[in-house]
Amino acid sequence: MKTKLSLLLGLLLIARLTHASHLRGGYIQVRSTTALTYEINVYVFGDELSGSGAISATNSVLLCLGDGTTLDVPRLSRVFSPNKTTSISTYRTTYTYAGPGTYTVSTSQGNRTGVLNIPGATNFTMVLTTTFVTGNVQTPTLSIPENGFTAPLNQRYVLPFGSSDFTGDSLSYSLAKPLVSQSSNNCAGTAALATIRLTDLNGRILHELVFKQAARQHEQVISLSGVSSGVYLLRADVGGRLLVQKVVKK
Repeated sequence: MKTKLSLLLGLLLIARLTHASHLRGGYIQVRSTTALTYEINVYVFGDELSGSGAISATNSVLLCLGDGTTLDVPRLSRVFSPNKTTSISTYRTTYTYAGPGTYTVSTSQGNRTGVLNIPGATNFTMVLTTTFVTGNVQTPTLSIPENGFTAPLNQRYVLPFGSSDFTGDSLSYSLAKPLVSQSSNNCAGTAALATIRLTDLNGRILHELVFKQAARQHEQVISLSGVSSGVYLLRADVGGRLLVQKVVKK
């Protein structure tokens, strides 16, 4: 009887640790290797103060590759901030796509920490996503802030991500509507309304498309024949989430 009780207690403890609120954020990096093969890294920022056990138990993540395929990706490493309050778990895989195109890679994780800009955040699933066009591509790399996301009161707060981009593109950041979900399975996508705008660098709208019917995927061809050579921005508002892609016409 003692053995059975000990085993039951151990299982209950594991379940409790696994469901602790420990997710602070993260991002997905995509890097081309050869042709249509890509190295995909999922970086998850964890709260080591409230969920160290849960982080230890998360040895893999389910990754949606944007072509209908899902993979269980194992953890490669786990590093800590200087003050040991935050960790970054890296999950890495390599995948070859069947053909060129635009793909959205995503993963969803439960048990996020409470944050002020998401009421009831611990009840929602954290979603990480990145969209890329096949080719010689590498999305930016971030580093863990030295302060481990600890913010002082009544003082200026700076997050030194130390980001870099191998192509030399400039990087900008802004506060955005958090991407959350009440489901742990988001590979199939969610139907949403969408608005697409082509603008110049001054924000002047050159072309606008409004999709009035919700769908999981919207497709439309935009002609650049009427605009002069230069750099433009393609802005897509999908379900309240803003995506921006630089477009160069030569």
